[in-house]
Amino acid sequence: GSGSQSASVSFSLYNFPLKVTGWHFLNGLGAEITSPKAGEAFYLTLEVRNISNATLPKAFVPLMLSGRFLNAAEVQGMAPGQSVTLTLMGGSLPAGSYSYQSFVWTGSGGTPIAQPTSIPVVVIP
Repeated sequence: GSGSQSASVSFSLYNFPLKVTGWHFLNGLGAEITSPKAGEAFYLTLEVRNISNATLPKAFVPLMLSGRFLNAAEVQGMAPGQSVTLTLMGGSLPAGSYSYQSFVWTGSGGTPIAQPTSIPVVVIP
């Protein structure tokens, strides 16, 4: 007919000042690997970049495995455009498929200041 319809849509829009620009897995000697081996300690590097035009006084980066907290790193005084590489212990896992998640906060919680990142990892026997 000639009638009109309207709808309301709710959403949240975040302007993230930090971005995770890359990640790599490392073995215990610091060499880059594609898949960790079961039972062997490995590490994860996250490259974090300040994409805002202001210096960020503090960023807190926890690393989670399927919702379980593993460890965290803290960065202070990131200038505009600055990148920082963080190395975090990935652990020692049985063979299988996992998902690591990283979130970045100001250190006081609240709204994340970087898009949450999910990193798949396959641990080989």
